[in-house]
Amino acid sequence: MKDRKFIQLLGYLDKNTFGAFEKFVNSPYFNSNKKLTKLIQVLKKYHPDYDSPNLNLQKLFKAIFGAKPYREQSIKNLFTEATKLLERFLKQQLFDVNDAMGDRALLSMLLKVNAYPFFEKKLEGVINKSTQKEQKDIEHHLGQFLLKEMAYGHKVALQSRLKETNVTEINKHLDTFYIAAKLKYYCVQLNRESLMMREQQLLLPMVSEILNFLEGSDLAEEPIVAFWYRLLLLLKSENKQKQYFILKRLLAEQSDAIPLIEIRQIYTAITNFCNIQISRGDSSYWQELFECYQLMLKHKIIIENGYIAPAEHYRNIPIIAMRLNQLDWAAQFIEEYQDQVPEAKRESLVSFVRASLAFYRKDYNTCVQHLQSFDLEDFYHYAAHKVLLIKAYYELGEFDSLEALLNAFSKYIQRSKQMTTFNQSVYHHFVLVTQKLTKIAQEPDKDMAKVAKLKEEITKLKLGSQQEWILSKLKNLA
Repeated sequence: MKDRKFIQLLGYLDKNTFGAFEKFVNSPYFNSNKKLTKLIQVLKKYHPDYDSPNLNLQKLFKAIFGAKPYREQSIKNLFTEATKLLERFLKQQLFDVNDAMGDRALLSMLLKVNAYPFFEKKLEGVINKSTQKEQKDIEHHLGQFLLKEMAYGHKVALQSRLKETNVTEINKHLDTFYIAAKLKYYCVQLNRESLMMREQQLLLPMVSEILNFLEGSDLAEEPIVAFWYRLLLLLKSENKQKQYFILKRLLAEQSDAIPLIEIRQIYTAITNFCNIQISRGDSSYWQELFECYQLMLKHKIIIENGYIAPAEHYRNIPIIAMRLNQLDWAAQFIEEYQDQVPEAKRESLVSFVRASLAFYRKDYNTCVQHLQSFDLEDFYHYAAHKVLLIKAYYELGEFDSLEALLNAFSKYIQRSKQMTTFNQSVYHHFVLVTQKLTKIAQEPDKDMAKVAKLKEEITKLKLGSQQEWILSKLKNLA
C-alpha cells in the first residue's frame, strides 16, 4: 500500500490540509465519483502513516466495491483518479494562499469570457495593490511584468492604433526580474564554489554584459537588484574589502526594502564570506562576523517560527563572541536563547556551547564533562566535538587520552566521505601539528630548535581557526 503514489502523497498532508482535501473530494463540483469519496473516508482513520496491518488492497477494495470480485486494476484506476484529484486540490491551495497568482488567474479568466469592464477594474485594483507593497522581491517584478503584459495584450486586442502603451513599464519589470534573478544565481554559484574551496573557472553566461549594463544604470539602484549586484561584486572583485563595506552599508540602510527571505540569503552569503576570509588568515573578520550576527539577532533574521534557523547559529554565535573575549555576552546568549533551539538539537548544542565557554574560562574539567553529553549527529558536530576535546585534554595534560583521541580522529578524517577536501586538509594538519606539539610538551628539557621548526611549519599549513590556539601553545613552550 505505502508504495502507491497516492498514499505517499497523501501522507505529506497535515491534519488540517487532509480535512480540507476531504471537503474538496465531497464537493460535487470537483468530484462526482462516489467511490473516491468512500476511499477518503476509509483512509482517513489511517492517516498519516498508513502502516496498519488492517490496510491492504484487498480490504480496501471490499470497503469500497462491496461484494464484487476483487480486481486489482479497479483499485489502481481509483488511485490514479484520486492522485489527479489531489494534485488539482494542491493547485487550488496554492491559489488560495498566493494572492498574486490567484489574481492573475482570475484576470485571465475574465479575458477568456470577454468580461472586459470587470477585467479593467480588477486589473487596476490588482496593480494598485501590488505597487503599494513596501518590500519588492524578484517574484514581485515577474508578477508586475505578467500584469503589464496582460494589460498590453488587452489594449492591442481592442485598439487598432495605440497612442499610448505601457511597453516601457513592461520592459522595466522584465529587466528587473531577469537581471536580479541572474545576479542572484550567479552569487549562489560563486558562493558555493567558495565554500567548497574550489579554484576552477566558472561558466557565468552574460555576467560581464550585465555588470557593464548596470554601471551607471538606474536599475542598479532598484533594491532587489542592488543587493545581489553588490554581493556579486563582493564575490568577484579583487578589492573585496571595499565591496564588503558597501554591501554592509546597504544592508544597514535598505534591509526593509526587500523581503526577509532575501535578506536571510544575503546575510548567509556575507557570513560565508567572512568565514572564508578567516580561514585564509584574516582574523579581522571575526569582529565583522560577530557584528553581522548581532544585527541578525536584533532584527530576528535568524528566527523562524520562534526557533533559531538553522539551529547551528546557536553554536556559532557564542563561539565567535568567545574568540573576541566577550565571555559574559556569550554566557548571556547561551541562557537567553537556549529555548529557541529546536528540541531535537537542543541538548547537544547547549552542551557543546557550554563546554566551549568552560574551555575559554580555562575550566577544562567542566569542558570535558559537558562534551560527554554531546550528541554526535553529523560530521560537522563530530569534528567540532573532537577538536575541542583534543584541546581540553592537552590543557589538562592528559596525554595518554589525547594520543588515543588523535589517532582515532585521524582515522575518521581519512575515511570520511562527507568532508570537503579543504576540511580534510585542515583537520589532518591539525592532528599532525598537535601530535608534534604534544611530543615536545612532554620532553623534560624542551628543544627550542624543535619549537622553532614546528612554528615555521605551521605558517605553511592550512589550520583554519585552530592556528591561533596552536601558536599560543608553542609560545608557552618557548
